[in-house]
Amino acid sequence: MKEQADHRDGTFTFEINKAEKLCIVVGKGRISFDSSVQSMHTLADDPAFDPDYNIIVDLRDISYHPTYKEVLDIKNNLVFMKASFRKKIAIVTTGFRMALAELVSRFSQLNGMTVSAFNNIDAAREWMAED
Repeated sequence: MKEQADHRDGTFTFEINKAEKLCIVVGKGRISFDSSVQSMHTLADDPAFDPDYNIIVDLRDISYHPTYKEVLDIKNNLVFMKASFRKKIAIVTTGFRMALAELVSRFSQLNGMTVSAFNNIDAAREWMAED
């Protein structure tokens, strides 16, 4: 598992499973917009990562309240990097962040990406298995 620390108190870690062609990204603690975007670039630049891997982004344990502009900017960064993220991206979160994850998902879908929001890992994994 690789870790990228934020300058606040939060981190993003990611684990790449080559056998499953899956990457699991986990956010914990008090993250920021900048650390969120940086984690996308760090993953895309990792030599072990393949753009044809599915990605589960687990944000259930973060403390972050993005503005509407930040939500749109996160989506813009995803779309800008869509050549690096060609397969499914599942965003797993709860509470008020679910509505924000659904917004990112819908806007990303309108831009040709396969992104969906879930409130648990099992549902995200089931969706990943669908083709």
